[in-house]
Amino acid sequence: MARPASGAEHIEAAKELLHAAKTAAELRQAQAVLLPLELGLSLEQTARAIGRSVNATCAIRTRFTKIAAGILRPPQAKTALRNHALADLDKEAQILDEVLADAQTGGLIVIPRLKPLIETKMGKPMALSTVYRMLARHGWRKLAPDTHLPKGDPQRREAWKKLPNVLAEMLATFPVSRPLRLMYRDEARFGCISDTRYCWAKKPWRPLVKAMLIYPYPYAYAAVSPQDGQLDSLILPEVNSRCMPFFLCEIAQRYPGENIVMIVDGAGWHKSNALQ
Repeated sequence: MARPASGAEHIEAAKELLHAAKTAAELRQAQAVLLPLELGLSLEQTARAIGRSVNATCAIRTRFTKIAAGILRPPQAKTALRNHALADLDKEAQILDEVLADAQTGGLIVIPRLKPLIETKMGKPMALSTVYRMLARHGWRKLAPDTHLPKGDPQRREAWKKLPNVLAEMLATFPVSRPLRLMYRDEARFGCISDTRYCWAKKPWRPLVKAMLIYPYPYAYAAVSPQDGQLDSLILPEVNSRCMPFFLCEIAQRYPGENIVMIVDGAGWHKSNALQ
């Protein structure tokens, strides 16, 4: 006759662990205790249910009962398993809050410059890599900051997020109902640049080379459709309200069966009264 399972005095603790388990190991530990006590399974049946050997299942049950009885210490988190720590986690967090207070207000933080101050508060010399690991333990990371234009308008940025609603309103204003094509356009200048480079020469002589300034600049007009990645471009001699209509007419001819909404920047020839 099989011996009754032990640990009935810790059944409530096992139930709490079962509901609060965050890992497979914690769930398996709770099941190893509850299955024999609640369902009357044998040790072999319990081992088969949790996917472990009989010996491993017995060890799991024994370890849980010893922890519940206060004989063993519960397992520590990985961040607490630091055998040669200079300070505990609470003290580290306090030091970082004091030293890195300017980071919360957008201040520029240079860790090598702050290292002596951290060493003073810690009371011991530290390697720079130790400081970096301490930052990582407390949720800090090194990344590029977000940027914004100094003259940017937050209200306009919020309005830009409503673009789908604006497009729906604009689509209703077209005289003919056709598929909508959204395009973003800009211009770029290309040309020859006569630029002399550095070379080695003995003092006090300076080499003399023939050069002349060249200013033939053509301009590339381009518009891209984010829906399908289609890029349309046209080479024109200037950027002004006289050349802009040529590009608009060319785009209209390339997509005769679609209504086009083209988004441009605030250049003068984009909003000139002479633009047709």
